[in-house]
Amino acid sequence: MVGLLDRETELLVELGYDITVLGMLTASPDTDFLRRAHEQVEATAEQLRLTGLLRAVRSAAVAEAVGLPADSRLGELVEVLAEPDADTLRQARLRLVRALSSTQEVVDRASSTLGKRIGAIREALAAVGVDPVGIYGPGGERADPAGGAQLLRRVL
Repeated sequence: MVGLLDRETELLVELGYDITVLGMLTASPDTDFLRRAHEQVEATAEQLRLTGLLRAVRSAAVAEAVGLPADSRLGELVEVLAEPDADTLRQARLRLVRALSSTQEVVDRASSTLGKRIGAIREALAAVGVDPVGIYGPGGERADPAGGAQLLRRVL
């Protein structure tokens, strides 16, 4: 189970990195890079979801093996396990909690930055009298200047 917790921690760190890259690319005119970054965030999030499911299954099995209900929390498992298993699980849980907190900070920063960028784009367009609804790309397709920002919002 510790291996799954460590994998989940690694994926959270990776997700934070991916979100940071995606946030930086929202200012880039290269939509291919933005698409790739978005796909990477989605892929990492899916791996994280699957790892979380595996951990839940493993946690339920361990809980039942030590006489706890299958839906017991990791903290409850730590309390009933013998040393050194309890300490190993406690440390892995702590690493996971720290990674969760760090990733949440990255998401919050990216959301805040994104909101500021959208506001700045709207202000700039309003200052020059451009209606963002009426902007079209070189191929004639409707272009939304905040499209990358909306993509990031959807991911977050």
